Amino acid sequence: MNECATTHPLSAEELGSLIGLVYEGPLETVPWSSSLRWLTANLRSSWAVLVLRPASRRQTSLMIQACGQEVTVSGTEFSLFERYSMDPFTDLPPNRVMTPEQLLGKEQWYGHPFFRQYLQPNDIQYELGADFRAAQSDCRLRLCRPERSGAYSSAERQIAQALVPHFARAVELHSRLRLTEAERAVLASSFDHLRVGTVILDEVGRALTLSDTARELLIPRHWTAAAGATLEAPDRRTNEELQNRIHGVLAAREGEPLAHAMTVADPGGASALRVLLKTVPRQADVGTQRRPAVVVFLRDALDRLAPSAEVLQMLFDLTPAEARFARLIAAGASMEHAGKRLGITRNTCKSRMRAIFQKTGATRQAALVGVLHDTLVWL
Repeated sequence: MNECATTHPLSAEELGSLIGLVYEGPLETVPWSSSLRWLTANLRSSWAVLVLRPASRRQTSLMIQACGQEVTVSGTEFSLFERYSMDPFTDLPPNRVMTPEQLLGKEQWYGHPFFRQYLQPNDIQYELGADFRAAQSDCRLRLCRPERSGAYSSAERQIAQALVPHFARAVELHSRLRLTEAERAVLASSFDHLRVGTVILDEVGRALTLSDTARELLIPRHWTAAAGATLEAPDRRTNEELQNRIHGVLAAREGEPLAHAMTVADPGGASALRVLLKTVPRQADVGTQRRPAVVVFLRDALDRLAPSAEVLQMLFDLTPAEARFARLIAAGASMEHAGKRLGITRNTCKSRMRAIFQKTGATRQAALVGVLHDTLVWL
């Protein structure tokens, strides 16, 4: 059969819409469902497959597979290592769309056990694919269709080729977002375990997020605490002090770490709150998006939290070694004594002190002790 009817290239508008589907893919319930469905429908493919993780002897591959309008994640025999590793249509030149005939030659491809035993019985005659590297993994895009549909046309190959770099970028972005989400979840879990609530404020002091522990601490004390609203204490005098401190942190110069601590008594008779406000590293301005600017840490004053290097590490983004050093300084040790306790040289002590100064905003040791003391005592 001659090449299929899709022989014309896409218009710029059509291609732009298709690329948009690729970048919207990570937001879908089954990622990249829409773009893979488009490929099956418009390139008359019986299957469109995106491999995000190759199979190994220890785990199956991670594959998103569209067959018609049905899209699934892995779950087929081809995700198993025994079947996956038999496929000779792999190790393609990076980011280049090819056919198996181009890579292996017709005789070798059509005579290969993988084709004869697994593809041919499933009515798969023609295949188109590309390999690309994303998220530290060897990824694949594969399209295939039956003999009656004919070989893929040059226009169809061009469409697939145009999509490959965008799939690579979208997969990389998806991986980084998932990693960031995981890191935030771990950090939030750590603070919740310590019974420390967190509220993140934007550049005008409105709440972007509140942790569950923050709600448990604030709502019974009648604070205004909701996403999109200004964080407010219930009585006027305390609220004025809180807002002044928030504005003071917001006014910190770019790249200048700043922390303020305060105790807030509860007029209703509940235990006081320890409150620590700290700058968040500023992000690039992206128009109307609200940017995190201040993080508020909250703790019931009656709860006891032993000062630890782990808390300092989380609050100030210190390395473990810097946090251990800072904990000794906070306890009143001199730089030399802290160095002896940790078995490090004077030059290493100076280097760690400079790093801690930079991360906490302190400029001398006395001020650093004050900042760390506030952090440990008030929380």
